[in-house]
Amino acid sequence: MFYHYNEVTFDLDVSGLSLNTGTYTIDDFKVSDGQDPDGYIYKGLIASFGSNGTTSFKVGRHGTSDVADWFGDKFKSSETTFNHKPDDLNFAFIGTLVLNLSDGDTYTFKDVGLAQGSSGVNNNWWFASQSGKYLGSHEITFAGTRSNGDAVSSVALRGNNDASQIKIKSISG
Repeated sequence: MFYHYNEVTFDLDVSGLSLNTGTYTIDDFKVSDGQDPDGYIYKGLIASFGSNGTTSFKVGRHGTSDVADWFGDKFKSSETTFNHKPDDLNFAFIGTLVLNLSDGDTYTFKDVGLAQGSSGVNNNWWFASQSGKYLGSHEITFAGTRSNGDAVSSVALRGNNDASQIKIKSISG
């Protein structure tokens, strides 16, 4: 077993807005057996990121159907950007994504899934939301709230882009 710093980047691609900071807080998780003997991944872990959107999770990599089944139980295929269930995953999380943007608002998205599997020689990330709806072309729309409590809708792309990039393409509402 070898620990890796598994980087993922939230790339904001919304006209007129830029990312200041953000966090992803793990509410629940599943890691392949033996891939986190030191307990670096835990409920309540807050992964922070700055304006570049990049954060990492220190955990081993070994894909199993056990982790994929856990992720599949949390998210319907239509709630993922790939619109199908994974075969094997190294690890999977469900949590809360918070984005602090240049407009001064904070946007919160609950029940967001992140997971890592592999495709060929690359490790690729999965993105899902329990409020998600598949739009086609590796995109989902998903719901959140603005700092004033107003509902917002967002679109995320994960696929047909860098394997470790989750592109936020719109935030409206």
